Amino acid sequence: MIEDRLLIFRVKHGDSGALVRIYDKYAGALISLAYKLVHNYAVAEDLLHDVFLDFVEGIQGFRLTGSLKAFLACCVANRAKDWLRSSNRHPKHSLEMDSFRSACRTPDQTAIADESSSLINDALDQLPVEQREVVLLHLLGGMTFREIGVQQGVSINTVQGRYRYGIQRLRNRFKIEAGHEVCSECRTTC
Repeated sequence: MIEDRLLIFRVKHGDSGALVRIYDKYAGALISLAYKLVHNYAVAEDLLHDVFLDFVEGIQGFRLTGSLKAFLACCVANRAKDWLRSSNRHPKHSLEMDSFRSACRTPDQTAIADESSSLINDALDQLPVEQREVVLLHLLGGMTFREIGVQQGVSINTVQGRYRYGIQRLRNRFKIEAGHEVCSECRTTC
């Protein structure tokens, strides 16, 4: 956090290298968050670039009151919501898996990464929007439950409940796909 404050100070005083450092530090997590929300890598990149452009344009009046990563993640999530709302778009999976393929070394690893990513995205798509957003903002955006609550305008207890129910649904989904049944009465595997 001290490094972020120093970088912001340097950006305010015209140091473009500091802006590059902020981008390099957070772009990976933010692009991943945007992609999970909109399921389109090109749109995710555009959203991220728009967020950074707005960040730079408003840097002189910017005051960091919490985590810079959380602030940027909140901006990305808001941009993604706006994009999805326009023309009533719904996230659709694209076949763009370049970010996953680049991390893999062999064709087998690439296939496993593609399948895993598809399974995770399908499971996330089954979550109610509020739960999916909380899970992604917390896990990928690094936001605290309190920060998410402020961003969404709900109590921390509501955020924690959405997270807990979202994670439980994901666990149940993967237990079912692994061949275990989930008991409807006790919500555990039987």
